[in-house]
Amino acid sequence: MKAYAIAAETIKDQAMFDAYRKVVPETLVPFGGQFIARGGNLTVLEGEWPHPRLVIIEFPAQRSASRDVRFAR
Repeated sequence: MKAYAIAAETIKDQAMFDAYRKVVPETLVPFGGQFIARGGNLTVLEGEWPHPRLVIIEFPAQRSASRDVRFAR
């Protein structure tokens, strides 16, 4: 069963973030991860959403997602 990692992001240092996002895709490869949504053009339909960016990453299985999250720490 596929698993998803969801991250709500607030960027405080744009230069650091730009460098970070250049290398993130290659860290997903060993775990079979791929971006489903990645960006900051959000439309809030109900309630409030305090984060300007949202990222959703799909993995082939929960085990793969768990390994990637531990690897990133």
